[in-house]
Amino acid sequence: MDSDLFSCTRTGSGATKPSSLFLSSKKKFSQFFGFAMAVDTKIDLLSERALLMRKSLQKSQTITDNVVSILGSFDSRLSALESAMRPTQIRTHAIRKAHENIDKTL
Repeated sequence: MDSDLFSCTRTGSGATKPSSLFLSSKKKFSQFFGFAMAVDTKIDLLSERALLMRKSLQKSQTITDNVVSILGSFDSRLSALESAMRPTQIRTHAIRKAHENIDKTL
């Protein structure tokens, strides 16, 4: 280590005070440490946001899967209903056609 970094100077009253180089280094260290803490805080915030986004994405995916399942079920039931209704539609069409023919004959 540099000996000037920790050197002290005597004041007129005989007391010692740290050299300006030491104070400058201490100030730089404080600034760096403050910066490092600020970076850590920002990283923590970003980590929390990323976790929240992951949870939200998982929830959204679950909802999407449920909706797809519901729509798939609805589609199958609708197809079954259409299949069940088809004979009725054919009979109704035949009866309607017969009714029209009877009306034309009279």
